[in-house]
Amino acid sequence: MRLFKLIIVALLAVCTGCTKQTKGCPKYDAQWVMNQADGVDVFYVISANVWSDSTCYASLTADQRDAMTKEMDHVRNALGDSVNFFSPYYHQLTLSSFLVTDSVEIWMNAVKREIQDAFTFYMDHLNQGRPFVLMGFSEGAMLVLDLTKHLTHQQYQKLVATYMLGYRLAQEDTICPTVCPASDATTPGVTVSFNTVTDTTAVWPMLTDGAVTCINPLTWRTDDTPSEFAYEGDTSLVYVDTNIHVLLAPDIDKENYYRDSFKPFCKEGNLHLGDLLFYLPMVKENIHVRTQFF
Repeated sequence: MRLFKLIIVALLAVCTGCTKQTKGCPKYDAQWVMNQADGVDVFYVISANVWSDSTCYASLTADQRDAMTKEMDHVRNALGDSVNFFSPYYHQLTLSSFLVTDSVEIWMNAVKREIQDAFTFYMDHLNQGRPFVLMGFSEGAMLVLDLTKHLTHQQYQKLVATYMLGYRLAQEDTICPTVCPASDATTPGVTVSFNTVTDTTAVWPMLTDGAVTCINPLTWRTDDTPSEFAYEGDTSLVYVDTNIHVLLAPDIDKENYYRDSFKPFCKEGNLHLGDLLFYLPMVKENIHVRTQFF
């Protein structure tokens, strides 16, 4: 009988080695949202859920944890009890941090170490030799890309796929032998990457610039073959713009998926939230397809 339950357990102090440049990066005991079942493992890293003018790192207050848990639960419920779900709380960079462009890379290094430590604990104590998926949305997609780059050969042999929702793959990323851009629905060990706009003037440069590939999760193709899509009353053809490698969904009601917090970064028409909301059913199905070919 499948065991389905939500567990939040203290596991491991993971934010260590903060440099002088990242003064204030806090240490803490990692806590997780888990769903233990009988399927393939999914290690999921959430997006930036916190806006703060006072600190570059989320402090994991009760309110901030509640915001993080909402995304964790949304993805956990969408994937259902056919996967083992592991998602660590972490001191994410706040949305406002990404406005300080000359410091983001330094700050992000501490976050990468924290997630790497959480992943190491997962591999050592929770994975138990099962095939696994890496998945993240937005900032989480950046972090699972970094995890993919640093997989050992033994770990990579267990990788079903990495799913980067709402982030791009650049040429320098694909140089890494463990980062293989997805080009079909079945090949295991690949990295899936896409982000969506209603038109190309609405791209979010930080998430899109330099992209060399994009796959349509409706067709699992990288060409511009369109597919009809519907989500809560919105319908549109969705297809890949093969020039800048983004998904175009021109008929989606852009007002439904735009937030005031996006204004410093991109214009209305960027469907960044849609990358999380629209495609999880297709990603869920694809996880099981790729697992069969694993």
